[in-house]
Amino acid sequence: MYGMNLLSDRIHVALHRAGLKQAELARLAGVSRQTINDWTHDRAKNIRGANLLAACKVLGVRPEWLASGKGEMLPEEGSIPLEYEERVEHLIQCYLRADEKGKLLIEGVADQVGAQHPSPLDLDLETN
Repeated sequence: MYGMNLLSDRIHVALHRAGLKQAELARLAGVSRQTINDWTHDRAKNIRGANLLAACKVLGVRPEWLASGKGEMLPEEGSIPLEYEERVEHLIQCYLRADEKGKLLIEGVADQVGAQHPSPLDLDLETN
């Protein structure tokens, strides 16, 4: 049921499930109404980055499902909240833009945090 190929189909299903109108999604996700219109009328083939995470947070759906139609639509109970996924995405983007010294610093902090707070996630910051 949730393996829809088109972004527009997934957006419509998620909007209906959340009980939201397109204008509400635009306001709550911090994107333009034109962007939502593009998503819902097949003028955008994909959604990524901050817009993806913001839309998922508002709609209560998993980023991989909204972006690709793969996997489950809804987050599993006990899964990592989107607020953390946003922080991880930001950290990855900083890492990718950092010089070698910055990457070593980020890796050191990540190692310290990981040692204090074991996580079920196995993030490999070396891959894109």
